[in-house]
Amino acid sequence: MKLSRIITLSAVLMMATSSSFAIAQKNADASAVATTNASGITKLYTANGKLISNRALAPKTDWAVGNVITVNGETLYQVSTSEYLKASDATLSGTPVNSNNTKATTTVATEAQSSTEYTPNMNNINKYFVEYVNALHKANGTSPVNVSNDVVTYAAQRADQQNGNNLDHSTATKNMSENLSGAGFDYIIKTAGAKSDKQVAFFLLKQWYDEDNCVDALGTAGHFGHRAALIYGGPNVGLSINDKNSAYEADWNVDDLNAEKQLYNYTGTNPDTKFISEDSVQ
Repeated sequence: MKLSRIITLSAVLMMATSSSFAIAQKNADASAVATTNASGITKLYTANGKLISNRALAPKTDWAVGNVITVNGETLYQVSTSEYLKASDATLSGTPVNSNNTKATTTVATEAQSSTEYTPNMNNINKYFVEYVNALHKANGTSPVNVSNDVVTYAAQRADQQNGNNLDHSTATKNMSENLSGAGFDYIIKTAGAKSDKQVAFFLLKQWYDEDNCVDALGTAGHFGHRAALIYGGPNVGLSINDKNSAYEADWNVDDLNAEKQLYNYTGTNPDTKFISEDSVQ
């Protein structure tokens, strides 16, 4: 099913700005559609009924519905792989995937039913992330990078300084290329469903490259700032993730600085850059 696109709360390269809920709406294409209520944002929840703090839906938007579940007696509609909205926050039209012209539901009794989460290893995540960044650099003709323990330490400091609902570049103490995200382990593992260090690394790489989380609108300068940092930053880089936030730091590469600024200031909708697949790294 085709879903409307949810934009997460984040901040952009080289900018000090507060984040806000944002939606890029597409037409829902499914047998059942949930239309969010007209007043206020609509909160999202996991399959176990836990509130997702850094994502929400705009008023009066249509969302393709997969399954219908009940959690502790409350009906939830599935609007993405791991995200649900409350039935009381929307109007449903059509027939959900798991319904046979009746109100079929899957009951989730307790959070204990969720699958066992893996234990992340930050050193290993950095290894995979840099391998992905180097594959991205090779695809775009830029120089390779390497993990720096000093930069990783600084990235950890920057992640700890963030509030997932209000990311802030102005608190940086070093002049480095920086990407921030309100997606930490709580979201990447528990909600997005990453089950390995490699999947965590690729999730963040793709999130920043795709710019779905950028507070600067498509077609305005700054929209491709995260992508610019990934492709042109280095040679020393580091990634850190805590429960609520992520931070990627990189040196300013003097040789590619003009190209980085050009991509950052790009106001079109489709820059001439190349992405990579998840299996680019073994």
